[in-house]
Amino acid sequence: MPEVENPFPEDADDVESAKPGAAAAAAAAAAAKDSDGEASSSESSDEEEAELLRELEKIKKERAEREAAAARALEQQKAAEQQERMLRANPLLLNPNSNPSDTAAAAAAADGAAAKPLVRRWDDEVVFKNQAKNLTTPKKHFINDPVRSEFHKKFLQRYVD
Repeated sequence: MPEVENPFPEDADDVESAKPGAAAAAAAAAAAKDSDGEASSSESSDEEEAELLRELEKIKKERAEREAAAARALEQQKAAEQQERMLRANPLLLNPNSNPSDTAAAAAAADGAAAKPLVRRWDDEVVFKNQAKNLTTPKKHFINDPVRSEFHKKFLQRYVD
């Protein structure tokens, strides 16, 4: 029979042990392996150690990525909660026609806040609002002399001058 090449060389010793007379060849191979065993085992242990270290680094990197993703998700959740609190705190930003499923409007209704915006006065955004409030009026002092009183002075200015 022609010799067929084994497609799996790592299993070659299994195939040889099944053949008659292969026991001696297997023993010789084992002896050769033992003589090279120390060198090859240290090489293989170095390779295994390097592979384990690579695996450890990979696990550490994956764990760091998961922690970073969790931190980003927590930060986004806090930002969304803060935005919602700000919307609930300002009744001017609440839309009276908003959808009840909207979180800000639903939260405002749940808090008992008015769902309608505040009624604003027509002069809230006027440029010259409250201009007369800053004017100072002179204090009126009582003078017990009819000729020098404020009334007499105004009367003379109006009708005499």
